[in-house]
Amino acid sequence: MTTFSSDALWNKSRVFIERAIKARDNEDMAGFHLWAAIAIELLAKSALAHQHPVLIADPMDFKSLFAACGVKDAIDKHTITAKTLYDRLHYINNDFDDAIKKECMFLANRRNAELHSGESPTEGLDQRTWSPGMWKAASVLVTMLLRTLDDWVGPDEASRIKRVLADRSELLRQGVVARIARRSSEYRARFESNPRELEEAIARSQNRTPPRAVLSGSDDYEEVECPSCRAKAWLMAYEGNSEVIDSGEEFDGPHDYYRWERVATTYYTEEFRCVECSLSLNGSEEIKFAGLATEFRREEDREPDYEPEYGND
Repeated sequence: MTTFSSDALWNKSRVFIERAIKARDNEDMAGFHLWAAIAIELLAKSALAHQHPVLIADPMDFKSLFAACGVKDAIDKHTITAKTLYDRLHYINNDFDDAIKKECMFLANRRNAELHSGESPTEGLDQRTWSPGMWKAASVLVTMLLRTLDDWVGPDEASRIKRVLADRSELLRQGVVARIARRSSEYRARFESNPRELEEAIARSQNRTPPRAVLSGSDDYEEVECPSCRAKAWLMAYEGNSEVIDSGEEFDGPHDYYRWERVATTYYTEEFRCVECSLSLNGSEEIKFAGLATEFRREEDREPDYEPEYGND
């Protein structure tokens, strides 16, 4: 059964990335994008199937679910859409952050337009605008598979990709540093005639509540000091893994008692917003380059959530 096999999907992704590289070397940029987009989706499905094959089966098709579980094979088998695929990878691995997910969806959408419409979305598209993001996604996916870029494209091409990623990372770091410096300079220029008002504005920011965009755009948030203006700002995060770190029972009389458990949840940050100076950061890499936390942890006590009674008491 190759439809849901991580190894089969891995091998197929290698076939398509080889086609993509050959097209690039022949200056066929449209072909490079098309084959690369297919290769990335196959690689992503391989990474998700590596966790469990059923994760890539179409949940609306019970025959595909059974086949993915190895119960009974079916002639027609269906896998999940690209959007669902990248959402699930985003959920299970914080390195596959929102920025990488968006890059993958850009690839998938342009591929779909190329194959299913009269559009030519890659016509005149400079590979330097999209290939670094694609290679970054690939590097995360092969790591999830406990493999390397060398395994995927061979050592020579992998060496070139690593140089591209190093350049991309340094350009991103420089961009973040420059953005912080500009916002800081612009913010302080507003108070150039009265420095005391600057300190008062920062002090007032400590009483500010999170804006609606922070509350609605994240699973949780963390208050931090803005690296640009020192006002109160927010890191927006999505929920990651949860684990029970303690549990017990408490009694109140001979018959009354309740169970409790302490749960620790890790949240992964991928956006930063400062209302005071308008600094914004997107993706875990930008947040890391700004010297801010890429994750935080919450603990809470709660009563275990059991299923409702069956009505047979």
